[in-house]
Amino acid sequence: MDITYEQKCIIKKYIDNQPIKAVTKIDLSNNAIEYNAKILTGRDIKKVNCGDEEFVRAFMVTKLTNELGYDLNNIMFEFSYTMGRRPTDKIVYVDIRVADSLNDAYFLFELKEPSKYENEMENAIENQLFSPSNHEADKGHKAKYLVYSTISFTQDTVLDVNMIIDKNIIPTYSDWKNNQSYLTELPNHYDKALKKPYIKGSNKDLIETLTKEENLDKKDIKI
Repeated sequence: MDITYEQKCIIKKYIDNQPIKAVTKIDLSNNAIEYNAKILTGRDIKKVNCGDEEFVRAFMVTKLTNELGYDLNNIMFEFSYTMGRRPTDKIVYVDIRVADSLNDAYFLFELKEPSKYENEMENAIENQLFSPSNHEADKGHKAKYLVYSTISFTQDTVLDVNMIIDKNIIPTYSDWKNNQSYLTELPNHYDKALKKPYIKGSNKDLIETLTKEENLDKKDIKI
């Protein structure tokens, strides 16, 4: 299901109420979103007629900077990775990169609108998170957390829904396929990601034991 106008109003209210203005303008009548100039971008972001995924990014960057303590100066949108060595090789863009003090990638985010989150999960985790993260070394850096995210709504509240993969523990996509463990709560200011890992085949296996609706509601998780 697409994000409704009423749900966009919930996102806008959340953003407008935060003191740090990662989002400087959100115009629902025109689906226009503008971001703080401190956030670097690897390519132009269309600011008018934004799709649902852009509303996910607007919420997420607002939460990162206001609730979780990450600095606007350490955030970049559309960070690029070249998949190969030739000029004609494919370029992949990560939705959000959050750097640490060494400019390593503390977070790499792939964001999806709620209606696409489950169906595009495996492809996105492999090709839009693991694959580009392996090329951080080409830039002289490391990657810590790979985050596959969307949003959900409960009453008048918007919540982030995260699959957080610690690349130090699960270094390859093959490891992920065999394990499928992940965390769910983003850490405050470079602390450890929170919540017990969800492990395939265990009683905490969110992917296989919950329906899509239960997965996205996250009613048992306090954000």
